Amino acid sequence: MSSITWTDEQLNAINTRGVDLLVSAAAGSGKTAVLVERIIRRLLDEKEPVDLDRLLVVTFTDAAAAEMRQRVGDALVRVLQERPDSHLLKRQLFLVPRASIGTLHSFCSEVVRHHFYLLGLDPGFRVMDENEAALLRREVLEDVLEECYGERVDAPPDDPFIYLTRVLSDRHGDDRQLVALVLRLYDFSRSLPRPRAWLERVAASLARSPGLPWEKQPWYGDWLEMIRLELEGWLDALAEALHLAAGPGGPKRYVPVLEGDLARVRGWLERVEGDFAALKQALEEGQRWPSLPASPKGEALEEIKERVQGLRNGVKKALPPLIKKYFSRSPEEMLQDFSRLAPLVRSLVELVRRFDHAYRQAKRERAVADFADLEYDALAILAVNGEGSPWGVDAGADPDAPLRPSPVAMEYRQRFVEVLVDEYQDINGVQEALLELVSRGDNRFFVGDVKQSIYRFRLADPMVFLKRYHEFADLADGSCTGPGRRTMLSANFRSRREILETVNYLFGRLMTRRVGELDYDERARLNAGADFPDVAAGRAGGPVEIHLLEYRPPEAAPPGGPGVGAAASPGSEGGEQDGAAGEDDRQQVEELDLVRLEARWVAERVRRLVNEDFLVYDRGRKEYRKATCRDVVVLMRSLKGRVGVFLEEFRRLDVPAYAGGSGGYFDAPEVQTVLALLQVIDNPRRDIPLAAVLRSPMVGLKGADLAAIRLACPHGDFYTAVEQAARGGGGVDPQLAGKLDRFLARLEGWRDLARRLPPAELLEELYRQTGYYHLVGAMPGGAVRQANLRSLVDRARSFEGTIYRGLFRFLRFIEQLQEEGQDMDTARSLGENEDVVRIMSVHRSKGLEFPVVVVAGLGRRFNLMDLSQEFLLHRRLGIGPTVVDLEQGIRYPTVLHGVIRQRLRLEALAEEMRLLYVALTRAREKLILVAAARDPGRQVEQWRSRTAAAPPEGPLSVSLLAGAGCFLDWLGPALWSHPALHGFAFPGDQAVAAGGRSWQVHLWPAPALERLWLADAGGEKGEEPYWLGRLAEMKPLPEEWIARQEESRAEDGRERELISTDELRRRLFWTCPHRELSTLPSKVTVTEWRHRMEELAE
Repeated sequence: MSSITWTDEQLNAINTRGVDLLVSAAAGSGKTAVLVERIIRRLLDEKEPVDLDRLLVVTFTDAAAAEMRQRVGDALVRVLQERPDSHLLKRQLFLVPRASIGTLHSFCSEVVRHHFYLLGLDPGFRVMDENEAALLRREVLEDVLEECYGERVDAPPDDPFIYLTRVLSDRHGDDRQLVALVLRLYDFSRSLPRPRAWLERVAASLARSPGLPWEKQPWYGDWLEMIRLELEGWLDALAEALHLAAGPGGPKRYVPVLEGDLARVRGWLERVEGDFAALKQALEEGQRWPSLPASPKGEALEEIKERVQGLRNGVKKALPPLIKKYFSRSPEEMLQDFSRLAPLVRSLVELVRRFDHAYRQAKRERAVADFADLEYDALAILAVNGEGSPWGVDAGADPDAPLRPSPVAMEYRQRFVEVLVDEYQDINGVQEALLELVSRGDNRFFVGDVKQSIYRFRLADPMVFLKRYHEFADLADGSCTGPGRRTMLSANFRSRREILETVNYLFGRLMTRRVGELDYDERARLNAGADFPDVAAGRAGGPVEIHLLEYRPPEAAPPGGPGVGAAASPGSEGGEQDGAAGEDDRQQVEELDLVRLEARWVAERVRRLVNEDFLVYDRGRKEYRKATCRDVVVLMRSLKGRVGVFLEEFRRLDVPAYAGGSGGYFDAPEVQTVLALLQVIDNPRRDIPLAAVLRSPMVGLKGADLAAIRLACPHGDFYTAVEQAARGGGGVDPQLAGKLDRFLARLEGWRDLARRLPPAELLEELYRQTGYYHLVGAMPGGAVRQANLRSLVDRARSFEGTIYRGLFRFLRFIEQLQEEGQDMDTARSLGENEDVVRIMSVHRSKGLEFPVVVVAGLGRRFNLMDLSQEFLLHRRLGIGPTVVDLEQGIRYPTVLHGVIRQRLRLEALAEEMRLLYVALTRAREKLILVAAARDPGRQVEQWRSRTAAAPPEGPLSVSLLAGAGCFLDWLGPALWSHPALHGFAFPGDQAVAAGGRSWQVHLWPAPALERLWLADAGGEKGEEPYWLGRLAEMKPLPEEWIARQEESRAEDGRERELISTDELRRRLFWTCPHRELSTLPSKVTVTEWRHRMEELAE
């Protein structure tokens, strides 16, 4: 047994038996240790010992399964050392390699491989990886679509399938949107236990909706919730206005009118549950708002009066759009949309079914399966009434019908004494059904934390956990009977008290059942369980730091120098902008500079923390030690577009940093060059890859040589021009012709090799013959470049294990990876196991802990692009389509599309809130939160105003939480609603801080951050960064700045002019006489050219 001193909560979780037990384990509560201890005690029970191979232990990843197996083995070895004569212990150790400890996919694979004959599967089937499966799926779907098109050659334009393809096609007939929708719907349905029944219900419900009363629609409650949220937002705004009007300096004369406004909106809110027509009438009559009384000048502060008027006007202006959005059409008219769309959805469902059948046949012919097949086939084997079941029982049409265990499932029930599930919050409906089928109803042990469920994008369903959580009674409540019990692990053995108190305060304000899908109540709070020895104040731990940095865009900078966050400031006197293109460039530069400001501040803070002898507690040695770079991790919501800036800033300060999962492999020049060569070998008549190879060190041509080749043969493709130039045609220089002739000869040999060798061997031969591998090794960063080329060979070798063969297929495989954004990481000169600052995404940090955590990018907007799709999918609500009238050119969302969009948005916000929780609970000793914003002063005032009337405790208003667009939109109001920040405003030029014992908010105005831009590491402040930055960006210097420099030189007694003023201006303000030609592209694809011709024709 373990020597750990267990808490009462943990002992309850370890020892309770004979009932399904859900353990809601908070972050850092030692859930894995509890799970291992429960297993050990079951194995060594003196009265009823259980063999290890009679336990089913399910984990989320292979790495977690390996760690679990290792922990169980180590625990048994420790006990065996104390009881060396125990035959029971020796037997259990012998069973460790055979134990059913693994992922659910590994268990499903065992079920399918042992019972393959029931489904008629090839016993030697192989599981494809995601990329191979994606290739096969696309090929099969292309064939299915071709068949559908062929069957409807003479079909009318209003044929449901034809009309669906027209709706989802662009003006050139591209069906990529249709392909993406079919695959998305297929994948989505396969996360449910009965995908075919669910698809049928979706199609049938749309056809049935026009015949049902408005109040009987399955989504009616969600539609009411949408209206309720908007009205609650108005109540918040009017309550804020009333608080300001009644407060010091407010327009007291406005108070009676505002009270009446509040009563009116409350009345509307009460009518939401009532009749459609009555609510519509009340809202329409409410458009006549009473006027605010005149407020004599000097009676109230103008700033407060304008704020009150603005809040009220905002509500008044929001009423007509709400009426138009929800009540501009009658319920009958809105339901009639479904009559038009039901045939399209039915056609879509049939297309998905047809693809499902063809895809399954293709996999059977090739003796392969994908990961979803493992779960789906295992479900068919274990349930007599499952879809695709071999037991001859009708599956039924109800997707929610319970599944009944098959004889195979009964065998597993007899075999497994207990089923233990780790990370239960991350499973979906199919996985839950599988676990139910192999358990008896009183022998399941679930452990997880729904507040850390962050894999919804992988079709995980946190509602599975929440359903159990709300159904099960508390373990301590002995009077309750039901399907199971729940218990909590709330003691956190990871973090310092300051971190836990901050997390509890923030999420007590933010996480609610309506927005976060769970109330952060007393049971969800984190209680300190870790002991940290005392140390001198400021040397270790300390309050959580929350830093808000002001980014001042260049145009907002003083005329004498650059804005904070910009190397240079384009002034109106410094040159003309290039219209819209110039505005887009400016916005991109500003966004990059905002990220750079944040990255530079973080890098400097980390360097200072490591250099200032900050201490962290080493639990292994039980003593404090100096913090190192490896103790620090920087977490971000997503690394894309940001991690390169952070790495650059850490390098600038000589702080070693490593970022995994940042991609960029296919952008590496050496990889692009080799891929271009492979493309030319596959098809020499691809102009761009051919030009890239000729320009590369493999051939060594210059730009002028490429121009000479084209002039030798102005017409035809570039390969034809190369052939002609190689023969000396067009007056090509003989030396150039010789180079081309040798290249063509080698190319012909490589093409012959490509027909005989697999891609991996072809690559190795190309490296040898061209010497390119050794060449890049001699370049700066040569080891990394060579590692990238070796990685390409490894990728080609793994491709050889798929069902595909040949260079063409390999190139298509790579192109698909690039199209779907599945980039790989470039090789690194530093590894994450070295003494480096690690930069990673929040998803990757799940399950880990670090002494010092910096959470950056809190001001970055949430990515809600998926909500803009034509067809939205939801497990409970079905499919939300958009009405598209091609004849009239009309497009608008159906009421169901709007309902699903709002529901998906709330679910996405709940996921983002859980991501924030995961990020904040990774820290052991020090937590630093950082956000850069363009106008933080205005934001602070809004937070102060919106939370002025908020209660001192409990969650903030639902409308405020539901309207968030980034993490900062939650953190700001939560912090400024605390009494410690009452009256705390953004400063003018000096950084300020305020807060409580557990956390401190630091406000950094732009002037206080100038040192980050005007001085490099240890450098002196001066004018050089300004003019140097302007010239580096090829931007002219403002004349006012030049004049000041000349004046300062004269005052200093220096020579006023080194060259004449006219000459200086001619040089600095030179513009190209052919500037209009700069907008012409250097290359135009066939598709772009066709678009231009069509636009000219129109």
